[in-house]
Amino acid sequence: MNGTEHIKSKVEKGVGQIILNRPEALNALTLDMIVEMDKCLEAFAEDKSVRIVLVTSNSDKAFCAGGDIKTVARAAKDLQQGTGDGELCNKLFRAEYQLNAKIKHLQKPYISFIDGICMGGGMGISVHGSHRIVTERARFAMPEVNIGFFPDVGSGFALNRLPSDLGTWLAMTGSSLSGGDMLKCKLATHFIDVDGIEPLLDNLKTADWERADGTSILNAILANYCEENIDVHSDLEPMFPDIGRLFKGDTVGDIFSNLEADNSEWAQETLKQLHKACPISVVVALAHIRASQDKSFDDVMAAEYKLSHFFMKHPDFYEGVRAALIDKDHSPQWSSDYKDLESFTYQKILDSYQDCDLAL
Repeated sequence: MNGTEHIKSKVEKGVGQIILNRPEALNALTLDMIVEMDKCLEAFAEDKSVRIVLVTSNSDKAFCAGGDIKTVARAAKDLQQGTGDGELCNKLFRAEYQLNAKIKHLQKPYISFIDGICMGGGMGISVHGSHRIVTERARFAMPEVNIGFFPDVGSGFALNRLPSDLGTWLAMTGSSLSGGDMLKCKLATHFIDVDGIEPLLDNLKTADWERADGTSILNAILANYCEENIDVHSDLEPMFPDIGRLFKGDTVGDIFSNLEADNSEWAQETLKQLHKACPISVVVALAHIRASQDKSFDDVMAAEYKLSHFFMKHPDFYEGVRAALIDKDHSPQWSSDYKDLESFTYQKILDSYQDCDLAL
């Protein structure tokens, strides 16, 4: 077994495996973990003996709960107060987004096993791969609007490809999905009962990957354990039409109007969620989803890198993390409300950070 304390790796019989090994922090990604994972992926991409890449977790509670956000928030606060240069933030986001792009462009099957929590940065190291296998314990969310940030790690690309404006709803509210929900909305490609994970992994690790058609081998193995279109229960699926109807609109005001005009309990609870979230985060989340609709993956990532610089300098980011994860009083005092942001333009942020090159 190679790697570091928190990222283990090995190559065995045609399989390159990456194991997330920071269970005490639900595999929250540090800069060192991101760098090590990038090195592993680079090595697997160049190693002709590696036919598939597996990404698993040593935690039975989480695949990956996101990034090491408390460390980033403290560095951002130092930057805002003039006692730091913010370079840690820039390094982490640059490395993370470059890793996301490497996964997206990998010319080999990349199979993530999502068992437990998958949030924030966890999406970036799973959803962009070719195969995303979820269990009944999977819980997915992009909750950044609740901590004064925005849905990143390629959300502008991935969430735009979900049906019925589900991506808009997820980005703006930070709502969570079950494994069944993930399969139904195509965030996941396969579903497996948690008891089937180890037998499936054993089969993948012992397959004859020396044969020419590795993709056929992979598909045949997966078909024996999990089906792409298996009839898994999803509480969310009946809501698809309503979400699509209520979350159509190019401004937050449009969507608020849709929700306010709907008398359903779901719409009213959703309004409460939006009013608790950070206003600038919700506005940027919607603007980014809309602006990214026709962009390539790399262009979306470049825009997200610029947005990350904006939020590192915005007071709501530290305030959101403070309230949720540091002091845990769950009472953030946001710097503005929705009315203050009526003249906000997303493009001005991107124009202000033209020199922030992600260099993919």
